[in-house]
Amino acid sequence: MSPTGPHPTPIADFLVHEIIYKDAEQSERRRPEPVQGARKLSVGIFRDMVERPELFHVQENAGHMIEFMGQRLEFLQSDANVSVFLNDSPPGEGAPMHVHHEMDEACYVLSGRVRFVSGDEVIDAGPGDYVSCARGVVHGFVTLGNDVCRLLWICTPGGYDAFFEAMNQVPIGPEGPDMAALGATATKFQTDLVGPMPSAD
Repeated sequence: MSPTGPHPTPIADFLVHEIIYKDAEQSERRRPEPVQGARKLSVGIFRDMVERPELFHVQENAGHMIEFMGQRLEFLQSDANVSVFLNDSPPGEGAPMHVHHEMDEACYVLSGRVRFVSGDEVIDAGPGDYVSCARGVVHGFVTLGNDVCRLLWICTPGGYDAFFEAMNQVPIGPEGPDMAALGATATKFQTDLVGPMPSAD
């Protein structure tokens, strides 16, 4: 999926070595321990964008698809620096109250209605609304109404797809997923699950 282009110039070689490789080493030190079954991340996409500075293009429905507990995620880009993905969330679905200790999130509502909750603050957002949440802030969301809500998420730093792939490895029994196992897995990605999903009522 990487764009093609001319061979990198000496300046580009310097930038790749001084910025990309060093950033990759630092990112590896910051990253959580690998989880069995999760896809290993790389900075390959970002390197290609620097070495070959043309437009980066992902065609419609051609991103990295992940089905997670009734929600459909399409990652358009996910590298060491940023994750960009579409999130189709059915009515009544969303995310339980949680906190990311090392990641900032920004969300743009494309369609449908969604409720974001953080502490005593409640935001009911619709198409065209934008909501962001800094690292360290407890938050959650739930889809409102009878329609699927489509959200565009941008998260920094990146690698968020590995989180969902790892969470998908937790078995789901007759009574639902093992919440203790989900919480333990989330902790490996510097995320804590701290409460139930917000109410849609």
